[in-house]
Amino acid sequence: PGNIMVNDSEYRVIDWITACKGDPAADVARTTSSFDVGGGTGYLVAGASLNFADYSTLAELKNNKVNEGVSGVNTDIKNTASNKSYQFTANASAQYVQSYKTNGGVGAAFAWGKIDNDTSAIIDGGKYLSLGDVENHAFTDITEISAVLGVGIANSNNGSSGAFEGAVGFNVFDNNVVAAIRNVEEMNAETLSVKAYDTTISETDTYEKYVNGKRFAETTVDNKTKLERYHFDTTGETYVGEAKNGMDQGNNNDYLTDHGNSIITAAVEVNARLGEAERNNVSIGMAGVYNSIDNDFTSEVTGSTINLSGNSDVNAESTTRAVAVAVGGNGASHGFAGGGSVGLNFLNNDVVARVADSTLKTSQLAIQAFQRNTTANLVGQISISNLALGLSWAENYLNTNTNAYLNDSDVSNKDNGKTGVAIQAEDDALMYAVAATGSGTFGQNKIS
Repeated sequence: PGNIMVNDSEYRVIDWITACKGDPAADVARTTSSFDVGGGTGYLVAGASLNFADYSTLAELKNNKVNEGVSGVNTDIKNTASNKSYQFTANASAQYVQSYKTNGGVGAAFAWGKIDNDTSAIIDGGKYLSLGDVENHAFTDITEISAVLGVGIANSNNGSSGAFEGAVGFNVFDNNVVAAIRNVEEMNAETLSVKAYDTTISETDTYEKYVNGKRFAETTVDNKTKLERYHFDTTGETYVGEAKNGMDQGNNNDYLTDHGNSIITAAVEVNARLGEAERNNVSIGMAGVYNSIDNDFTSEVTGSTINLSGNSDVNAESTTRAVAVAVGGNGASHGFAGGGSVGLNFLNNDVVARVADSTLKTSQLAIQAFQRNTTANLVGQISISNLALGLSWAENYLNTNTNAYLNDSDVSNKDNGKTGVAIQAEDDALMYAVAATGSGTFGQNKIS
């Protein structure tokens, strides 16, 4: 009731509704009883954030006839499918329980992000004649982040108390990327590039100058002499030289940078039981993160007849990064403090580059499958009390298949010259798992 004042650990009866109508002793007894019943306090605080996305991107040329019956032309084809997406999921739970006697609080924060992606660039069937450069590319640049924060504090100076807090982050990423040329009756071109990847090339200032200078030169042939008179580089060679010198010095990151899909999950949990009471006090918390990633990258030429005067490249590449961070801290002024932090990364990757059941005339054929994935797992836990227990667990699970192959195909040079064939499959993975646990005790009875 409003007429009962509580100050620190003391209470004072200001008045009761029936103070003037009954025995004063009954009022005092009733007041004491009210405090006994109302002295125990408990709260449950829970929150969840869910973020689900389903993407489907398709760039397709199907059963077309290009330049049939036409001569003296040179047509470039660029068929590109891409997905550049960003997803952020966050949740926070905070609780503070203040009571004169026994109290307790339970809190939980949960964030779940999920992405299903299909990105495909396909040339299927048809006849493509008198072509220049043909590019059939599919790529993704996706960032998925989940962040969770849980804070719980229970404060009691004259009774048992407990504080329980959990923070869990969960990310699921299912990615399928396909670049394919299938069942093409005939394709006559200069060069061919088929790529499925998750690497984005960022052009820095020097490289942009080179590209723009070369493009400008190509479009200003008529004014070339006049521009050169004013010492303007119409060939782009100046910028080529600058870029080459920088790369020769090992500074190639100043010119070209790349990165792949990034899946990052972080959970932080802080839990404390405060107060001066020295009995049956508990502080328990948990921080957990889970990343599940399934990547499939396929680049292929199948069932097709292709005639090239230049080179051909069939490439599939994955450079995905998975990061898990779980940090927990638990403390109790007296009693037990315990906590656990768990980080789990599961990465399942299939990268395939292939030419199958095809006739291919080219001066050089390169079939390449690369994986350069990075998984990092950082977990920490600290517990402080008379009795302290801490657990940290960091685990990375990596299952990859990297395949590059040429089978059941006829490969030769269009002009009956020499043909170079290079087939390469490479998996260069980096895995980090770091777990740290600390526990501290104070008081006369110390167990850690």
